Amino acid sequence: MPPFYIDKLITLFLNRFAHLSPYFDHFVYMLAENKLLKGGVVLAVFYLLWFQQKDYRKRLIITFMASFVAEVATIILSLTLPFRARPYTDTDIVFNEPVQVDHWWNNAISSFPSDHATMFTVLGVGVLLCDRKIGTYVISYILIFILAPRLYLGLHYFTDLVSGALIGMIMVWISFQLRHVKKVAAFIEQFADQKPQYFYPLMFLITYQLVDLFTESREILGFIRHPFKY
Repeated sequence: MPPFYIDKLITLFLNRFAHLSPYFDHFVYMLAENKLLKGGVVLAVFYLLWFQQKDYRKRLIITFMASFVAEVATIILSLTLPFRARPYTDTDIVFNEPVQVDHWWNNAISSFPSDHATMFTVLGVGVLLCDRKIGTYVISYILIFILAPRLYLGLHYFTDLVSGALIGMIMVWISFQLRHVKKVAAFIEQFADQKPQYFYPLMFLITYQLVDLFTESREILGFIRHPFKY
């Protein structure tokens, strides 16, 4: 899948600033790769809201459920839609890498749609549905410190991020409309109240996967499928 005109326009405009400040380039790369500053910050806000007001819990549970479905949907789309090379490896444009990206999965996995945009859009909208003020801050943080670095470094095109964000918003909307999802969320909330000794370890594992964007889970599945590559 070749880049659209708007993709080339935005990518090449941002690429003009590459190497003007090596410190800035490496700072942006650190933001793009640091899981603590990405999912860690956003999920910390989830825990804040969880304990701040009990009425938020069902919405947060639905958001968690939507994030899993949205991530799976994005992965399926990236595997079934025509492959799109990431800007820093795309021969359709002349891209000057601000920092050398050395992760093999960035080359092997299609950049369209962006799973980062999908996942963090779901989480950001979920926070917004609980607390508008905090949600506005979280969404601003996601745009500036999580998605924009991926655009600058050539990890994604603009439409990769937009498509991922749209998938995330659609999944959140559907999840909050479905009666069965609300029933499951109510059951999980009841389980959390009755069996906190079991719920919170599970919640930790789930939120860890969200912070990690399922990287460790993907490695386990990859080992099961191709054990001799590890």
